[in-house]
Amino acid sequence: MRVLVVDDSQAMRRVEREVLSELKDVEVIEAEDGVSAIYKMRDLDFQVDLILADWVMPRMDGLSLVKQLKSHPSLNCIPILMVTSCSDEARMRQAWSAGVDGYLLKPFTKEIFLQALFSLTAEVPLQAGGGEEEQAKGDGDGKSFLYEVG
Repeated sequence: MRVLVVDDSQAMRRVEREVLSELKDVEVIEAEDGVSAIYKMRDLDFQVDLILADWVMPRMDGLSLVKQLKSHPSLNCIPILMVTSCSDEARMRQAWSAGVDGYLLKPFTKEIFLQALFSLTAEVPLQAGGGEEEQAKGDGDGKSFLYEVG
């Protein structure tokens, strides 16, 4: 499985990459913003299985990336998990309307991160764990989740 991690924070990309590297048969590609993500996807002939995108980034933010990808008929099936610290409900609604498949609030635990990945693709094995404070909220379609760590 090929995962594109899009975040302007090198530290955040490293955190996500480290968790993903523990999973079997996962290739991680990194981009520092939406523009770089589009170029990397072109280099890979758009063969990406999952995209993890931050919202706030220079050049092209995560919402613009989501809108661009979801408007393209051959790319709109790629699951996109918005991984962001933007907890404002209006922004969350914007993301859902744009077509994100999941919304993960930073900071998060490894277990919640893995649960969010598993909710978007059956190829990612769900690892047991999680504390009492962790909550997962679905929007009823069985696919989209908002993960919060309280």
